[in-house]
Amino acid sequence: MKGRVEAILYVAGDAVELRDLARTLDIKEKELMNLLAEMESEYDFNQRGFMLKHFGTSRVAKPSEN
Repeated sequence: MKGRVEAILYVAGDAVELRDLARTLDIKEKELMNLLAEMESEYDFNQRGFMLKHFGTSRVAKPSEN
């Protein structure tokens, strides 16, 4: 599921509303929020090539600024 979230956010190139992302993935928003928090923690720990940005109720994946 993480791979699907990552791909959607990265390809979108713009902020994606959480409710739209949850609907697309056919999961509850709370489950998505937990998944995004887990992914963000992994990205920070593993210093991945991109990061998640928060914009109110939207998220977007951007190339890392390292």
